[in-house]
Amino acid sequence: MVKTIVHKEIVDLFGEESSSDYLKEHIGEVVKELSKQFKEPEDCFRELAQNSIDAETPEIHIDFEAQPIDNKYVMQSVVFEDFGSGMSEEERDYFITIFKSSKENNPNKIGKYGIGILSVFLLNPDEFITESTGISKQNKKPESWRLHIKDLNNKSQYKIEKNIEERKGTKVVIRKKMTLEEAEALKQKAEEKVRYFCERSRTPIYIGGRFINKDFRLDTPIQIHRTSPGL
Repeated sequence: MVKTIVHKEIVDLFGEESSSDYLKEHIGEVVKELSKQFKEPEDCFRELAQNSIDAETPEIHIDFEAQPIDNKYVMQSVVFEDFGSGMSEEERDYFITIFKSSKENNPNKIGKYGIGILSVFLLNPDEFITESTGISKQNKKPESWRLHIKDLNNKSQYKIEKNIEERKGTKVVIRKKMTLEEAEALKQKAEEKVRYFCERSRTPIYIGGRFINKDFRLDTPIQIHRTSPGL
């Protein structure tokens, strides 16, 4: 459920936000660059999970919902939610700008390439929403915001809502018109990617309410244990 907006301030991305011009003018180039980094569009789910682990979330939830459009098509929604440190407005602009990351100086962070949430555009969604609350580096106060991009395959509309109700962590919603078969394939592929790359993480991950993590143990007489944040 989308959070209730309080003291809403909408900023047209075509205007004040510097990052918005980047999205407006270069979304095609962004997707082209992203495609060089990933073998398949569904790799974005791995990227989202790794970003959440970097944010030291206590758990990750991935849920799917299909709303029927007609006998052939559904509007498939994917909701990805964590409860980590969240993102400030400054950090939001970092992830919007491809290959630039606020994590670049931290060797313990997995998503060092700075692609992050932007990777979901490889799915060519019809609608993209992300909302988060992070601490401003300037005044140390919480900043809550929502980025909403819709009609990506037509006449795109972009906006940022500021000062929304505070939440813990980051939530990403992707919506795409698909056939029933395509929607089912997306669900299976998304789970496959997250399982392959993240199921051994110490961060609990739930897909459709199901706990998917596995204990990282080898059946050997000698075992060596090493811990690192999120792993």
